[in-house]
Amino acid sequence: MPSELAYWIVSSPTIDDDPSRTLSDIKPALDGVLTDPSKYGSVEVPRLKAGTLSSLLSLSDSLPKQDAFFTQTVSKLLDTLRSLLNDDKAKVELHTRVNDRPLEEYIFPPDKSGWKWDNGRWGAHGKVAEVIENLSKEMNSIDSIQKARLQAYNLAKGNLTAMQRRLTGNLSTKSLGEVVSKDDFVTGDSEFLDTLMVAVPNNLTKDWLSKYERLCSMIVPRSSSKIASDDEFTLYSVTVFKKVKDEFSQKCRENRFILRDFTYDEGAIQKQKQDLEYALIEERELWADLVRLSRTNFSEAFKLLVHLKVVRLYVESVLRYGLPAEYSAIAVKPEGKTSAKLLKTLSSQYAYLASNGDPSRRTKDEKSAPSGGSGKGGDEVGGEWAGVMEEEWLDFVLFEPFLQLISGSRVIKQGAEAKVYKTTLFPSPILTPSSSSCTTPQPTTTLIKHRFSKKYRHPHLDAQLTKARVISEARSLVRACRGGVNVPGVRGIDWETGVVALEFIEGWSVREVLGAGAEDEDEDEGEEENEEENEDENEDENQITKEANPWDGLDLSFIPSLIGHQLALLHAAEIIHGDLTTSNMMLRPVHKEPTGSRAPYEVVMIDFGLAFISNLAEDKAVDLYVLERAFSSTHPGSEGLFESILEAYRLTAGKSWKEVGKRLEDVRLRGRKRSMLG
Repeated sequence: MPSELAYWIVSSPTIDDDPSRTLSDIKPALDGVLTDPSKYGSVEVPRLKAGTLSSLLSLSDSLPKQDAFFTQTVSKLLDTLRSLLNDDKAKVELHTRVNDRPLEEYIFPPDKSGWKWDNGRWGAHGKVAEVIENLSKEMNSIDSIQKARLQAYNLAKGNLTAMQRRLTGNLSTKSLGEVVSKDDFVTGDSEFLDTLMVAVPNNLTKDWLSKYERLCSMIVPRSSSKIASDDEFTLYSVTVFKKVKDEFSQKCRENRFILRDFTYDEGAIQKQKQDLEYALIEERELWADLVRLSRTNFSEAFKLLVHLKVVRLYVESVLRYGLPAEYSAIAVKPEGKTSAKLLKTLSSQYAYLASNGDPSRRTKDEKSAPSGGSGKGGDEVGGEWAGVMEEEWLDFVLFEPFLQLISGSRVIKQGAEAKVYKTTLFPSPILTPSSSSCTTPQPTTTLIKHRFSKKYRHPHLDAQLTKARVISEARSLVRACRGGVNVPGVRGIDWETGVVALEFIEGWSVREVLGAGAEDEDEDEGEEENEEENEDENEDENQITKEANPWDGLDLSFIPSLIGHQLALLHAAEIIHGDLTTSNMMLRPVHKEPTGSRAPYEVVMIDFGLAFISNLAEDKAVDLYVLERAFSSTHPGSEGLFESILEAYRLTAGKSWKEVGKRLEDVRLRGRKRSMLG
């Protein structure tokens, strides 16, 4: 089923050479489903030169890669604007406009004229391949210019931040130009003596005053004076002979005193102030220029993306409906609770396009002719085409770009492989397998995991790997859910752009509950073009961190048995997680009546990005060994907890534990041998 997160662009053959008839015929049906008549409108499909069948098939294969690049470019521009505007929703909406109009008005103009193809810029009757090439050139130009300006701004901002850090740190790191004066350096231009500045931790000031004269020879007695102090350090001056400066520095390090490398120079101090003022002005100017450029580029990139979607619609329409290449299209913005009904309405309205028998153009008067409808009948197809035939088949061409999925979300985490966004949507029961019973769809917080493009990989290989990993993660989650494992429900998936929408798990990370502290793991961004992203919030992709941890001081002995039970169920479903750590487990309350003095809780397994299917005992044992090593490094002294996990695993796994347990001992031996040999 298409997702309710995106605009739907639907095409059909033009009826009686009148493109407006398509919308007028379907308008009554749409009004019966959608409450807002401004959420649909016509889309002009250009009459391009289709070329040969072979070229169209090649384009149909390559256009998804272009589509993914265009979508990612628009997403990066949006993220840049959010970062520059401090994620202020009102300001972001003001700057993410097309032709100085909101995005929705660009697709659904208020005058009901519908979306129009830009004939003046892209031509009305050009060749499809040439139009795609020109669109790609424009988008590549926008991407390269944006990267250059963003790099310049990041460099200026980094320089300014470094200067400000030197002024705002503690006395052990900050610049001393604003702290000391010329009178503090009593030696002047002496040939033999030198006045040094030493930052002493506040808890060692007594040691300094009692020791500094004896740290080494040739220190001027009673020459130390207090210059300044802050919450962490006190700055002292001391006079020594230049010949013992290196020895004095070594003794300071041994006693945890910090010798500051500072030479008083009025000219240098004045220049430092001027450099700071210049850096501040430069950063503000570059910020303003980058905001203006990003706003302009976003507008242009969004228009290019929509034009590319229409070209894709045209190519698929030619392949589906055949010649003559005269098509009409409509754009619809689904409403969350009525998306299933809307799809059913569209299928009913376009049922006459079912291509059973004669694949040529059918007229609306042929509705009553026998038809296979969904294309699921006929002989069973196997081999390499089996996966294709299992996909949902519609009688009309429909595209569902995830334009609203990312643009309406907030980045909460970025790792080496993906970005994680937080958003709100209306989940569909059809798309959300869950461990809990199915309920009426309500607005719910959802996580969007987007696997971004890797520029160091060949584009074709990158697209294949992204698609395979997104599909694998979604399939593993659905399979685990069917096996009774507590996992996030899958809300939606778009493998062409590397997006999967997941249920938001509200609770606590098991890592935090067991006493390892809040998660603050360093993540390798992995991509040069993503270095500018802020990572201020380091929640896991399915985690919300509470302000207070209610588990402090409570009995946590029930948690290992919950973990072991879930792991046994996961392996019984023949799923190998691949990254078992307490960071990838959540503890959430079960929404039932409290029992005893504490409400029941359950462990939820998350982050299946490395999961794969296997029934081998060896793979299951390695999965458990990874968790054991994670426990030993993250929770020292937790041998008892892990043994409790294995006991619960053994009870749930039953007879299969014997082989897994034996393999686990072998894996442990191999791991110890590798540790000894280094």
